[in-house]
Amino acid sequence: MSTFLLRKHLIRNYSIRPGSIEGIGTIYKPVAVYRVSAGKKTYCVKPFANTGKKLRLLIRGLRFLHAKRYRHAPVLYLTRSGAYYFRMNQTIYYVSDWYTGAACNFQTYRHIHKVVSAIAKLHAITRQFPARYPVYRGQSKEYLQTVIKRHHQFLKDLSFLKQTHPTASLTKQLLAHRDAFVKDGETATGILATYLSSRLYQKHECLCHNDLTRFNCLLDDKGIVRLIDFDNCIIGNSLHDLSLLLANTLDWSWHKMRYGIEVYGRKLAWSGESLHTLYACLLLPREVWYVASAYVRLLKKHQQEPDDSLQQSLDLAIANLPRKQRCLTRLLAYQKQTYQT
Repeated sequence: MSTFLLRKHLIRNYSIRPGSIEGIGTIYKPVAVYRVSAGKKTYCVKPFANTGKKLRLLIRGLRFLHAKRYRHAPVLYLTRSGAYYFRMNQTIYYVSDWYTGAACNFQTYRHIHKVVSAIAKLHAITRQFPARYPVYRGQSKEYLQTVIKRHHQFLKDLSFLKQTHPTASLTKQLLAHRDAFVKDGETATGILATYLSSRLYQKHECLCHNDLTRFNCLLDDKGIVRLIDFDNCIIGNSLHDLSLLLANTLDWSWHKMRYGIEVYGRKLAWSGESLHTLYACLLLPREVWYVASAYVRLLKKHQQEPDDSLQQSLDLAIANLPRKQRCLTRLLAYQKQTYQT
């Protein structure tokens, strides 16, 4: 995209006169976000790739958090016409502050405490959100039902790969560890199905970030945690959102995970049922589901072998299996010891 065109839109819509515009990419996208310097201020200009419904939820969610004085989420800037975004080349863009700082270091307990506290506060505040916007009420149940369906889709994907590409290296690896992945999926989805039938999921319904990785948790110059990239936010289950953070950042270290669980529990009251549901969410073989579905999609649509990123994701998931099992076994023992269930 031409930076000249972006400069023109920023002047017209926000009265921002950029001094410099820098495109910053990731391994998945050549340009994921633009850093715009204008005088003493630096702005973040981000393209939004999801649907209109997701955009409305993003805007409503961030406005709700700003009204509640939640300082860990970005604040969207209004255009001169009163909108929270602008369109350019059939793509939606929004503008927020650029946070200078570094990714949180999850090797230190101080950073773990700060991030988990920010997430717990996010979940606590936004439990009122479905009441404010009734159109979103009950979506956490739909989301967990979709998670359960993904297990059955994974079984279909394995069957397809076994029939069409049995000699491919990725297929061989998936089938070699099939029993472990299927057993974990069946156990986890069974617990989640029981959880949904008891209606306890309503206690944990809130606005969820849904993309909690070490790269989306920043520590700014003032030592404040900043959660960025809310593009995938949903009305979901707080326990599932917490499980994403723990699984993606703590490398299945039991001592760090227990510390994170205890910090979260001090902010929001735990129960034996809560910990058992968290165990189920952590047990889900999400990384493998992603690899299998992306692999099948490639084969069906493009008839080509996957790139190295899928292979690396699968290798990491397989390498983490023993640590994951040991960690979750200790989590079950911790739950029984704490709540005598």
